Amino acid sequence: MTKATRDNLICYLCRQFYTDPVILSPCNHTFDRYCILQCVMCPIEHCNAPVYEHCLVPNIALKNLADQNNQLAISTYEIFLLDTSTSMWYSDFFFGLIGTSRFQMAIKFLREVFEQRYEKLKR
Repeated sequence: MTKATRDNLICYLCRQFYTDPVILSPCNHTFDRYCILQCVMCPIEHCNAPVYEHCLVPNIALKNLADQNNQLAISTYEIFLLDTSTSMWYSDFFFGLIGTSRFQMAIKFLREVFEQRYEKLKR
């Protein structure tokens, strides 16, 4: 994903990736729902459209893109853990004898992630 595309997935107010993007219908600016509900007026310069919850329209297309981006980030981290798990096992061998090693923590994390995904798929 390009930087320009990633920037389009970031809320103007909190500067974080969207989790629940909504369009403020009087002005068509997009924000994360939680962020814009903290405002009385649209924070975009020279806009000043009033903010009311009934004026917020879910931005489904942007939500789908943000979800894909979040899933890609999670998958990338999982691939990194799988790729480094062998080297972690060797480097943590002796530490694992006296406590939880990085390898054991990585395996536990991945197991929990995959179990959560499996539960979602079953629903």
